Amino acid sequence: MERSLSGSICSFVKGNGSILQECDVEEGDEYEAIKVKQNVCYIVAAIVIDDNGRVLMVQEAKVSCYKKWYLPAGRMEPNETIVEAVKREVLEEAGLEFEPTSLLCVEECGGRWVRFALVGKVTGGKLKTTEEADEESLQAMWWDREEKIQIRCKDVLPLIELGVKRHETDPSKSVVLLPSLEPQKQLFIRALLIYKQPANDQDISILLKQTSFENREESSNVDDKGKYCVPTSRIHQDDISFHRAVHAICKDLLQLNQHSDYSITILGVMNIEHTGASSSGHDGLGVSIIVELKIDNSCNGPPICKPNYKWVKLSELPVDENVTLLKKKLNPSNLIPLRSLKAKL
Repeated sequence: MERSLSGSICSFVKGNGSILQECDVEEGDEYEAIKVKQNVCYIVAAIVIDDNGRVLMVQEAKVSCYKKWYLPAGRMEPNETIVEAVKREVLEEAGLEFEPTSLLCVEECGGRWVRFALVGKVTGGKLKTTEEADEESLQAMWWDREEKIQIRCKDVLPLIELGVKRHETDPSKSVVLLPSLEPQKQLFIRALLIYKQPANDQDISILLKQTSFENREESSNVDDKGKYCVPTSRIHQDDISFHRAVHAICKDLLQLNQHSDYSITILGVMNIEHTGASSSGHDGLGVSIIVELKIDNSCNGPPICKPNYKWVKLSELPVDENVTLLKKKLNPSNLIPLRSLKAKL
């Protein structure tokens, strides 16, 4: 039987972050220092629903989408956290004070931007009227979803549906996750790959990097103090794609060709790490995800991995709080969804 899970894998399972110095997998060498609004674009959006099930919408003032309706949303500014940015957008565009309670969804779009959708509650302010129109918006309203309005882009409709579904769900059954304030310099993913035996989907193996006290100086994570950590893959600032980063792990650590008979499914997000400390060079972003790997016509178990990496069977781990929590997180309903979009804003 394997030893108990220890090291940074435990932080991963609990949704905690840690400062990353370098990644296990990097493609190319032309990485630039991450700078918000210069070479990376982070966007926030608020899905706010009142007690009557109505959704907060704002009417655009921009010439390109004048008078069309959209969720309160916008680009993050330098030195802003994700929470600070979404609170600012709601106040500027809708006139309301907003307190985020959780991430609802994370989205990537064509390698160009990442959007963080958050839910929360109104704590003050006054709904913006046409008399208060400015360059941020013309007005705000509570939309009952039955009135016909001209929506700027339909990409927000799935977010609204997710928000409504969450609003109608018992709060005790909803995932609650806000970003960890970890000062990261890079764009990267922590990807826990899982493999299920085709003949028994309860026979699950997870891919981990082996570390120890003896080789701590060689570890990619500064907080590694035990046996296992989760593989990491750097994301290029010109192609912000979580899926591409996962494929890089499969190619480098498992020697799988992207055109071979395998597929990946990102089950969801475990954690987001970001501080927005632009002035100190910490505009980076860490996204922890769980990924299911499938190999066509495979009956011999997961693929062979590089030295220092190991497939560990969950059934061979002593049952403790970390293993129990990890098994729970393998259900996508216990994770934050990650969506890939092709349409541009």
